[in-house]
Amino acid sequence: MAAEGSGVAIDSVINFDGENAWLHLRIPTGVPRVLYIDNPNVRNYEIISLGSGEILHRGGLDAGLASRAIFHPDFLYPIPKAWGDDLLLRIDGVSGDFAIAVSFLSASQLTRVTAIRFLGDGMYYGVITLLIVFSFLVTLSNGYGHSRRLGVCLLAWLLTMITVSGYGNLLVWPNAPEVGVLLTPVFTSFAAFSTAWFAWYFLRKSAEDSFSLKGVRLCIWLNGFMLLASVVFTLERPITMIMMVTTGVFIVLAASVSALRGDIASRYIVVAIVIAIAPFPIIGEFPMVKHFIAVSGTVSLLFVVAAVLKRLVQRSHTQLIEARVVATRAKFLASMSHEIRTPLNGVIGFSELCAQEELSAKAADYVSQIQRSSKLLLNVVNEVLDFSKLEAGAVEVSLKPMNLRDTIDNIVATLAPMISENSVKLGVGIDHAVACYVLQTRFAALKS
Repeated sequence: MAAEGSGVAIDSVINFDGENAWLHLRIPTGVPRVLYIDNPNVRNYEIISLGSGEILHRGGLDAGLASRAIFHPDFLYPIPKAWGDDLLLRIDGVSGDFAIAVSFLSASQLTRVTAIRFLGDGMYYGVITLLIVFSFLVTLSNGYGHSRRLGVCLLAWLLTMITVSGYGNLLVWPNAPEVGVLLTPVFTSFAAFSTAWFAWYFLRKSAEDSFSLKGVRLCIWLNGFMLLASVVFTLERPITMIMMVTTGVFIVLAASVSALRGDIASRYIVVAIVIAIAPFPIIGEFPMVKHFIAVSGTVSLLFVVAAVLKRLVQRSHTQLIEARVVATRAKFLASMSHEIRTPLNGVIGFSELCAQEELSAKAADYVSQIQRSSKLLLNVVNEVLDFSKLEAGAVEVSLKPMNLRDTIDNIVATLAPMISENSVKLGVGIDHAVACYVLQTRFAALKS
């Protein structure tokens, strides 16, 4: 067993290779003695006396909530002066290679770090919860599919962030660390799946036929498979991270293609992704940036919601235009049918007057044919008008009985002159099993 290192610089990052690591903590006089282990997933750590080998304190997830001296998702512990200035710190890592920031904080630094952490996380979780409620309310009000998928996506990310940030271990299952280990790959896969699902539906028209959109669809299937697999057995963290990064890359590419094609809503998606990932490349140079990741995450969420609202406005505008087109067409058809019905009613009226005169049998048959044909034509005009009103939602539909035999007789009588000219004989036979009356759909204009 070897102990290396002398003292720990504030905000230094120590890379360990293996299941655990030993660190020699030499605390100079006057340095604050609040040990800060900046990783919420440490299963176990021990502070050991360098002289006697006695375990002075055992903490971490396996030690339970009672071992936390300070209420915080990460691990902070004030080191008494009685323990001396030379100590050993043994840390059990997550698994394999891992990096853990170990530092000492003064009272003012502790207050600032804790305040920034809780304020930032409170803002982020509060905003994402409000956006989830807002998304489902929009869905309930108008059945908008994008808002429903966005709500599911945000819910998945809320569950994921609660699990990986340490709040699940701190508040939900403080004495059962295995729950977090089991749920992390499940929620992570769920978040990646729901994100790809939302992005594909959101971009499928504006980025149609692009390679990147096909990649997003492939990510839906792969993440769905991983989600099912994570329920059965625990997936390694690198696998889920690779899939999340791959999904994000394809979404960025698809959104960029859509934006280049002129879709304004997709530009909001691109901006949201840029804002969300902007802090990560500079965390190494400016460690304090990590405390403001929640701010960038919150702003990016607002841009995503702005994209959905933009699409909702575009959809409402399109529906309004379509409604106006239908109303204009209905108005035109009503005017046209009126112009046709006026002379047609004259034809019907004069044919009825002719039928009252003393006519030869052949002339009377001609007048009867004129009456039938003109009435059928009037029915066609009325049905065209009713159909236009039906499109505009200005009619109510009802069922009324219709004499089937009389209707067939009228049709045969109307066609008889054309058939006789071609020397064709027409005969109609109706089986007695056929009902005399059937229900016919009728349209009636709604009363204003």
